[in-house]
Amino acid sequence: MTYEDIGRMYWQRIFDMDDVIIKLQKQLISHWATRGSTSDEVLRNLMHPNISGFGGGLHEGYENRDGVLNIRDNEMAEVDQSPSLDIQWIKSKVYDQAAVCWCQLDIKFPGDQGFFIIPNMRMSTTWIKEENEWRAVHSHFSKADTTIEEGDAFPLEQLRDRNIELEQLIDEKTQSLIEEKEKTESLLHNILPVEIAKELLETGTTKPRRFEEVSILFSDFQGFTNIVATIPTRKLISELNEIFSHFDDIMDEEGIEKIQTIGDAYLAACGLPAEVDDHAIRCVRAARKMLDYLNDRNQKNAIKWKMRIGIHSGPIAAGVVGKRKFSYDIFGDTINIASRIETSGEEGKINISAYTYDFVKDHFECEYRGKIGAKGKGDLDMYFIKEQ
Repeated sequence: MTYEDIGRMYWQRIFDMDDVIIKLQKQLISHWATRGSTSDEVLRNLMHPNISGFGGGLHEGYENRDGVLNIRDNEMAEVDQSPSLDIQWIKSKVYDQAAVCWCQLDIKFPGDQGFFIIPNMRMSTTWIKEENEWRAVHSHFSKADTTIEEGDAFPLEQLRDRNIELEQLIDEKTQSLIEEKEKTESLLHNILPVEIAKELLETGTTKPRRFEEVSILFSDFQGFTNIVATIPTRKLISELNEIFSHFDDIMDEEGIEKIQTIGDAYLAACGLPAEVDDHAIRCVRAARKMLDYLNDRNQKNAIKWKMRIGIHSGPIAAGVVGKRKFSYDIFGDTINIASRIETSGEEGKINISAYTYDFVKDHFECEYRGKIGAKGKGDLDMYFIKEQ
């Protein structure tokens, strides 16, 4: 016997086995739609004792032959005559001790007005071989997928290709969601401190906190009203945007949280939401960088900006307020005093309170100004940070 003969015998065995499965499938279909004890016995022999899911999705809950046959009896009791099942096409695939068979058929129910037809129903059945006998272990009816051409039988290659397409689609959608999530988080981080944004994203809310030692930096421009009156609005916004954007970079460098801008005023705080010991020192360093930047910019631009800076240290409360247009806000008398320290200063100088002086005196040379009257706060000890 040649290798060619052996090959022909092997493939003939496969083809013969395909024929066997198709014959069994036709018997299963025929006797399912036929009344009588003979059909009941044939079905019982064709089905594995643990067969599941024969019929529509409703039957998936039945995991044995008796349950499936009860469903079949109930269905047959609802019609006066047995329906006919006209097979349009049928195919099978054998895998040694297992096989799958697919077919498409029309279900015709006889009636007084002729036939009621349910067209293009797909039936797929899984068979296993035990003790040299084939038994159906799972069978399922469903409406034909109109996107698949008639005659297709879902070969493994097609299923594999479709799975790859679906995985790629899922990957694309997942990546799109990740990108949108990153954009949302980035936007939120531009509005709120990172720790607060993370808490808001994870829990949907944030808890207000009290901080015992924080330094507040206030700045504003002298002569701002006159500048507003003499330059176009677009130019004004462009100037402020450029200056405040640079101030934002300085705050990032020093680990200071920008709180907000109000007109020409710039408000920032250090020591929250992450507490640090050198909050006042960082604010003074940032203030110096702000003035240095402004001095350099004034030498190159026609509009000369003159700025005062005030720093005060003390306790505050902080948290997110509102449910729209979130903002991280700070509250307490420390902010009010910082504002008074700023307005009591001079252009081009950094004015600090006695509380802040205690934190920075060993790091910066300071000039005592004496007690200066502050609106609503009485006389306060104030100091200038001397230029480098």
